[in-house]
Amino acid sequence: MKPEVAFKCGRTPFLQASNCGKYDITFSYWQECGRRGATWMKCALDDHCAADCVRIYMRKHAVRCAVWLRKEVHQLTCGDYARIHSGGKDGCIMLSKVADKQFIDKCME
Repeated sequence: MKPEVAFKCGRTPFLQASNCGKYDITFSYWQECGRRGATWMKCALDDHCAADCVRIYMRKHAVRCAVWLRKEVHQLTCGDYARIHSGGKDGCIMLSKVADKQFIDKCME
């Protein structure tokens, strides 16, 4: 995929599966972070708003992830957070996201 493609919004912004911006924020992700900014697309394309949205989303779901993994929140890894980001509130326990976690953890070594 060309790098610039990741920064564009999906053609069907009303679909929750569409993503937008460099953080690939979906409409439902934006809703869960508290509908930051004027609209989903404006927030996702604005680096400051999108970063705030990701931080809020992570804080919101980190405790649940830590409980499932039997860790303290401060023990969560980059891979754990990546699974939350890509898999939502249940990302930590989704088997399909285990490969993502292992890949990311290996890259972070």
